[in-house]
Amino acid sequence: MRFIIKNSHLHPVFEKIQHSLPVTQIDSIPQPSPDPNFSFNEQLQQLLSGKQLLHDDLEHSIEEIHSHYENGYIQYRKPISYKNNKPFCVRCGNNQFFARFPCSRCHEEDCAYCRHCIMMGRVSACTPLLTWTGPEFSLFKARNVLKWEGQLSKGQEAASNAVKLTIIEQKELLVWAV
Repeated sequence: MRFIIKNSHLHPVFEKIQHSLPVTQIDSIPQPSPDPNFSFNEQLQQLLSGKQLLHDDLEHSIEEIHSHYENGYIQYRKPISYKNNKPFCVRCGNNQFFARFPCSRCHEEDCAYCRHCIMMGRVSACTPLLTWTGPEFSLFKARNVLKWEGQLSKGQEAASNAVKLTIIEQKELLVWAV
């Protein structure tokens, strides 16, 4: 993905056009001020609060994510920083294991990516990390969190009681279960 800066905002573009850059090459990423009248997506808030995720980690469209950015609720972050011309992965802290590839997202022939945290999804120089900057997510607002309306079998109830007792007595217990 590439971006252009227009009216002090980033705007994603999906082809290599004049003045567009991968996010890592943008000196200072502008962050719009939060619009208190913006009706934000609470699911997006919950997914991004306290995390740095890639767009590929979310089921939300680029348009929805970008509208949250434009209204000050999501921040685009550089995934790879450079210190003394050496890459540094912002997500995992790696500063040794990087590779380069011809990228179809940013259309660069030499796009760097972190090999250390690739199992969590490829962090490349052109793929911004997304983080929530809007109102803090509160677990207490969520309804029916961990509410189960089933019934334990006799064996499950015995195991549950043993776990409770072990916690109260601050002992150790091995529970073998499926």
